[in-house]
Amino acid sequence: MSTLSLCLRRLTPVTLVLLLTGMAAWPARGAGLRCRSDPTVLLTDGTIIDLAADIDEALWNVTAVNYTIHVPSKAHVIAVVRTPHWPTTVETFTVVSDSPEGRYDTTTIVHTKKTGVGVSAQLVVKTLRNLISIAGTQGLDRQPLKVLITTR
Repeated sequence: MSTLSLCLRRLTPVTLVLLLTGMAAWPARGAGLRCRSDPTVLLTDGTIIDLAADIDEALWNVTAVNYTIHVPSKAHVIAVVRTPHWPTTVETFTVVSDSPEGRYDTTTIVHTKKTGVGVSAQLVVKTLRNLISIAGTQGLDRQPLKVLITTR
């Protein structure tokens, strides 16, 4: 294999990571009384985890979005791209490397000034083997919304 071929094969995952994290960095905009938290997490094994929480409330009434992510035990976080332009909201991340290979388990908890606000949580996992998995769930603010993806 030529040197150019090897460089292009190595560049492709990096380019993909930059593209996906760039797309995830668009500002969250409320559509009426709805807003979206949309951070991305990059792992050492090249996996991209795109998290999202759609919240049936105006941005200024969302106080925090807490993400807990269980990833494979050999993977660790390289970077977190937070949702930009969230002046009144704090996103927190707890990443635990304790899962078997191919298992990604998340819990999303949204805190709002009001109670009974509708929330949906989504998880997209993109591996270096070009496997893309998508899952989601719905609930209310202050409820732990669990989403699990197994890629094996």
